[in-house]
Amino acid sequence: MSYTGSCFCGAIRFAVDGPLLGVISCHCLDCQKLSGNFNALVVADKSAFTLEGEDSMRWYDTSEASRRSFCTVCGTRLFKDKGTDKIIISAGAFDPPVDLPNAKNIWTERKASWYELSPTEG
Repeated sequence: MSYTGSCFCGAIRFAVDGPLLGVISCHCLDCQKLSGNFNALVVADKSAFTLEGEDSMRWYDTSEASRRSFCTVCGTRLFKDKGTDKIIISAGAFDPPVDLPNAKNIWTERKASWYELSPTEG
């Protein structure tokens, strides 16, 4: 399978030529602060990942173990890199249709109070 995506303005485009793991919904405090709510993420192999428009992208360290990127033109948060052979991609940045199930919710004990998870999601 092959997938494509971009930032909001299109300055950065990416492709994944291979399988994607299902969506991981992260409810940690970092994701809440960075996105205003929980963050939906997809994991792919770096070997299947290509990127265009890197000159419009900026990386910043969010911890000693990981860094995140955003578009310097429109501000879209795109990728998280933990220094492994995987790349973590914002699920909403993919071009539709991407038919992936929500594989799991993580850090649910930190979720914000303004939404509820169904009993099967927690």
